[in-house]
Amino acid sequence: MLAPIVFRCQIICVSKFFFYNASVLIPSFFSMAHVLTSSDFDSTIALGVTLVDFYADWCGPCQRLIPVIDDMAKIYNGRANICKLDVDATGDIAQRYGIMSIPTLLLFKDGQLVEKVVGLQSQDELTSLVEKHLA
Repeated sequence: MLAPIVFRCQIICVSKFFFYNASVLIPSFFSMAHVLTSSDFDSTIALGVTLVDFYADWCGPCQRLIPVIDDMAKIYNGRANICKLDVDATGDIAQRYGIMSIPTLLLFKDGQLVEKVVGLQSQDELTSLVEKHLA
């Protein structure tokens, strides 16, 4: 007699009535922030203030940072670049800056690295970081 095959699957409901599992991956294409690639990274950070969120789609803390980065992208539209960089897709850039943990946020001013923070940050912390270099 053959043993029955059991498939394990997880059904996730996302609505205003249900909570969703924290491990749910939200693809980066839903983000309001510009997603950088290896080809546009250097030109994007070259002028002005640019905050870059080094993330991966599978990273839980990175997922929790999405709304913060999206809000900042709206707030600083035209005043500072708020961007994201997928370390899985652009490992060369992550390696260049020695990214060992994610999320890591790098702040550039006119192409120069001026700040580095590692781990989940609040919007207030990131706002004060950006404001300090906009002045």
